[in-house]
Amino acid sequence: MVPTSPIDADRPKNLGGRVMGAPRWSQKENQIWNVVTEKMDEERIQDIRSIKKLLEDQSNFTALRKVMPFMRPFLKLLKVDVSKMDDAFEKLDAMKDQLNRLATVPDKFNDTFASLGWIMYEMMNLDVAEKAISLAENESIDAGEQELANYYTPEQVRWRLLTMYGVSAFHSRMELANKALTDYEADRYHACVPVVLALLDGMINEIHGKQKGLRRGFSSGEADLEAWDSIAGHSKGLNELKKIFNTGRYSTVTEPITVPYRNGIMHGMDLGYDNKIVAAKAWAALFAAREWAMKAEQGLLEEQPEEPKKSWKEVFHVIDESNKVKKYQDEWVPREWTPEEETFILDSNIFDIQSPEYNLAEFLLLWKQKNYGKMGNHLSRYMNGHEVKAFPAQIRSIYSKLQFTSFKVERVFETAPSITLVNGVVEYIDNASSVSKNITVRIVAETPEGEMALRITDETIWRVMDMNILAER
Repeated sequence: MVPTSPIDADRPKNLGGRVMGAPRWSQKENQIWNVVTEKMDEERIQDIRSIKKLLEDQSNFTALRKVMPFMRPFLKLLKVDVSKMDDAFEKLDAMKDQLNRLATVPDKFNDTFASLGWIMYEMMNLDVAEKAISLAENESIDAGEQELANYYTPEQVRWRLLTMYGVSAFHSRMELANKALTDYEADRYHACVPVVLALLDGMINEIHGKQKGLRRGFSSGEADLEAWDSIAGHSKGLNELKKIFNTGRYSTVTEPITVPYRNGIMHGMDLGYDNKIVAAKAWAALFAAREWAMKAEQGLLEEQPEEPKKSWKEVFHVIDESNKVKKYQDEWVPREWTPEEETFILDSNIFDIQSPEYNLAEFLLLWKQKNYGKMGNHLSRYMNGHEVKAFPAQIRSIYSKLQFTSFKVERVFETAPSITLVNGVVEYIDNASSVSKNITVRIVAETPEGEMALRITDETIWRVMDMNILAER
């Protein structure tokens, strides 16, 4: 049984019951047991199609492994390369463990923490979720919550905000989100929390209106945030979280709270929301809602036709790539350098062709040459949309009246495995006047298809993140 928290008297309580068969159960204990058994009968996240499919593939592959000794001679006669199959079988045990974690952790996490204002979502770190569950079970629910709150460092939030560019409806909200992040980093939770809740509400409102013909935000009881084949969009996810955040708060509370009660905070009834755990939950809710928002904008809220079955080779490729991403991110060490002498970016030949600095040098050289069409080739697809044909006109409107002069590098540093920042002084001529401006250019690693790269490979393409590198941020 997960222990309840003594920190906050107003937070929802976890339920637990005696072992079946315990004598002389009270009416209250019987009610608790009924709730527990009802939860056991609910739909589970592990039953969504994508997870179920992976488990079925694992089961089929295990069965194939058992009959392999008998099939090997026949496969060789058919000139099948059984050595590759043997390599795959060697990875089976590790894959089974990973798939079982993927199948069981989301349900267990929501059963443990959903009533406290945390839900699992697709991009959440599985190791962090498991550790939080373990702490809740073996130490206290507070220890589990603290682990989750600590996970949402300013750096983690900054990285996850970049993934919000995948939601079109959030583009116009990004500037305000970055200001909320600045407050979060400075421990100004009183300023951060209302803004994040408002951004969450507005993003859902806009998308819900476009996709369902009914403008309803996260704060609305009528907003339907279920999505097919989704962890966050499962019936145990966002819709349940919405109910908790939107709990009615009718009395002034000055004691610290640990749930971002939207109504209590926005209407000035909950005055004790100025703390890290409330702010972390607000950010976590926003990032969980991203999963629903992306499905909504892509028209994938309803059940889709079943995809053709993946070959074993494709299944192993997906799992192997997932392992490589995790290994890369675990081993990643931020790169940083400051030029020992004045370094001006203009000649791309002084940089490695696969470096972010090379891409920036090419971008600036093309600006100098007023080649707005080719400048678009060096712009992020993920951050600016995939309508590449529209880039030249948009770029021309920003840079055509400005004559680039120089860019002096002051500092290059990484904030995430796929994000590099180049700080320096750009000089250009605007209306016959010389302008010198300190800017930070953000450069993102992308796949050839224009998606954000989760690890750096030979196919990775570095691209300038912001179309207007001169804009204030």
